Amino acid sequence: MDKLTEFITSEYGSPTAYSPLSTEELTALPSSLPAELSHLYREFGRFTLQSGRLQVCHPHDLKGVLSVALGGDRDFNEGNCHAFAYSAFGTVYFYQDIYGCGDLDLIEGQLHSAPFTSNQEPQNPGNTVFLPFLMDDDSLDYYDTEDRPLFSRARRKLGALDIDECYGFVPAISLGGEPRMENLRKLKAREHFSILSQSQDIQLIGSSGYGESAKIRRIGA
Repeated sequence: MDKLTEFITSEYGSPTAYSPLSTEELTALPSSLPAELSHLYREFGRFTLQSGRLQVCHPHDLKGVLSVALGGDRDFNEGNCHAFAYSAFGTVYFYQDIYGCGDLDLIEGQLHSAPFTSNQEPQNPGNTVFLPFLMDDDSLDYYDTEDRPLFSRARRKLGALDIDECYGFVPAISLGGEPRMENLRKLKAREHFSILSQSQDIQLIGSSGYGESAKIRRIGA
């Protein structure tokens, strides 16, 4: 058992909601993925963790979403970015071939890649794929207009998420909706993420110092 799979099973136990990948899906995994991810896919395929707060997907599941969201960006595009996990509300975690793990927040329209924006190319980008699995429940949650966490309430009201599902606001926040419990629905992740990708520009976000973030440029520009 490799280190990533061992960490996940020791931290969360073996996934109970999972769907093994077919031989064809395993063969179709991008060759640039780190060995840790490839082993994880062979072990469990698609699966959920933390009661559904985080879900591991096949890169091809969200390839179309990344294509729309990233466009023909010179640094982040569907050719060098491979989605491997996403949160219940729409943050997609991807592996970029040079800089390792980054995240695409489809609710806020923001892309984060600390190694890229700090001009510090990681010596071993494969190690960065641990990042989403280190996040606690609060970090994977989303908060309503009164700054109250939504996940547990959504799970009680709408039911647990199946593989390939997410919780989404209807209408989407990027289309004028508001982050309120009554606006949440249980949706197919690919379709909902596609709507979010098409309804807004994505901004590359970096640090401006003192813990503050700043927009660097529009992705795809």
